[in-house]
Amino acid sequence: MSAGRPSPRSRVVLLVASACLLLPVTASADAPVATDPERSIDELLTRAVEASSELHYEGQVAVVSIAEDGPRLAALSVTRADGGLQVGQADGDQLGRTGGEGFLQSSSRLLRVGGIERVPDQLDRLRTKYRPELTGVVDLDTGPATAVALIDRDLEVVRERLYADIATGLIVRRETFGADGDPVRLVAFTQLEPGTPEIGMPSSDGRDVEEREVEPREVARLREEGFEVPETLGRGFELLATLDVPDASVPTAHLVYGDGLYTVSVFQQLGRLDRRTVGSATELTTPDGGSIWRWPGSEPRRLVWTGDGTTFTALGDAPTDELVAALAVLPTDPAPGLGDRLLRGLERLARGLMPG
Repeated sequence: MSAGRPSPRSRVVLLVASACLLLPVTASADAPVATDPERSIDELLTRAVEASSELHYEGQVAVVSIAEDGPRLAALSVTRADGGLQVGQADGDQLGRTGGEGFLQSSSRLLRVGGIERVPDQLDRLRTKYRPELTGVVDLDTGPATAVALIDRDLEVVRERLYADIATGLIVRRETFGADGDPVRLVAFTQLEPGTPEIGMPSSDGRDVEEREVEPREVARLREEGFEVPETLGRGFELLATLDVPDASVPTAHLVYGDGLYTVSVFQQLGRLDRRTVGSATELTTPDGGSIWRWPGSEPRRLVWTGDGTTFTALGDAPTDELVAALAVLPTDPAPGLGDRLLRGLERLARGLMPG
């Protein structure tokens, strides 16, 4: 997906729009009070899962990701019809890039809830870790929506606020918060037109990579080949699917984990990480001294590291702090010492001084 640089005027418009999007929405004066909150939340989330895979629509989606150097913005056009899901970049900067690959290709998934496992199982898993609370009806650009707060039971912080469109059931706004309660991401429809649009090209959402789901009896084979296949990660993430990628240039496995709210894909390739591929990333030292590379502000969140001779890539919609805690059960090589860092710095300096 290509990304042209927006004009100064359009960047100002995006900055103003993102600031407005981050403001609290106003609750309706006649917000209904649910008589059966537990049943209402289940019905709302079940309807949202169905709408994300069945509803036909055209719309505009704004993505605001909060990074250390400020907000990163994107405006996407999204169309869903019988031909699939088509995502285009309407304006704004890409939220992340490594080499020739941008991360916006999967950003439309940030407004989906579930769809990987059966809805009853997903809701049971969600309720184990989160306490959902209905917080009323609010007025959005797309119309009235029911707001739900998802509170982390261990941390006692709101991790997500979801807004389900009353007319369609679709999740039209999603606010994500870090463990400290600060906002880390906002994804919201700024325009939504339900209907049956025509799509003249295949979906551009996701990767064009052939994968095959692994039968349970084959998981032992993957482990024998050197892949890490834990049944659970930290923070309540459980294994939902195991896939291998037969057409990959090196042996590759793809594991999908979920906690009922967030989903994380863990790709494993046998071999060590080529550090030249993480030149634009930031190095993060984990609480146990491991070294992980991340792209601040990228969506979905992306972490890359090496552990015990295997290169791991994690893609997920959870906040970075949640991903790091979840992935702590996987092997991570220790962060380089001062000598290694100085050597790498000298190597970068030497490359910069070499004639082109």
